[in-house]
Amino acid sequence: GNEIEDRIYNAQPATTVMTRAIFDSLVQYDPIERKFQPQLAKSWKQLGPDTIEFSLRDDIKFHDGEPLDADDVVYIINYILDPKVTFRGKETGYGWIKEIQKIDKYTIRMVATGPLAPMLSRINFSVYPEHIHKQNPKDFGKTPVGTGPYRVTKVDRNDGLAMVKYDGYKMAGPGRPAAKIGKIEFLPAMDAQTQVARMIRGEQDMMTGVTADQANNLAENPLFRVTVEDTVAF
Repeated sequence: GNEIEDRIYNAQPATTVMTRAIFDSLVQYDPIERKFQPQLAKSWKQLGPDTIEFSLRDDIKFHDGEPLDADDVVYIINYILDPKVTFRGKETGYGWIKEIQKIDKYTIRMVATGPLAPMLSRINFSVYPEHIHKQNPKDFGKTPVGTGPYRVTKVDRNDGLAMVKYDGYKMAGPGRPAAKIGKIEFLPAMDAQTQVARMIRGEQDMMTGVTADQANNLAENPLFRVTVEDTVAF
């Protein structure tokens, strides 16, 4: 129960939705433009069939005000690769990584176990703050701190999660907008019928994964808008 908002230990779709608002990765795939966009890495270059070098931004701070640099990126990858650290999907998600190298304060190299054409698409890990995560990795999900457009103000297994707009966010761009909503609350999982009832009562503003019948019924209500969004999975 300690991994509520830790994508490493709880790689569920719902968790991924929330962690994408809290954390950033090196790059992001833009499904509209169909290309990779900078995120924590401002640029990158292929040094060989198994190696990519990333230049990190030097103006990024975590939600607690501490600056991000190469040590944070190197730390989290080495933590993930540590044989003593075990979690579901480790080999599938990270088994391709041979090592990560720190070149200087804002430059790192990712090295794969062999030639890997889709390497950029596999670099989707969240970067955690070394100074917080290393103190108690298993409890990090209780008080997550990232660099994303929202910062967490509450994590409670019974009461849900709350996050507020992070005014210090500097990476807004294609495929990665800045926060527009002041506060967002995620409630503990409940069945779709309960969610629909909550929507109609005005206690809930959004739901996903609805059935066709539920979507059609909600679409008839002028209070709601039903949309189908394209996405890309790889």
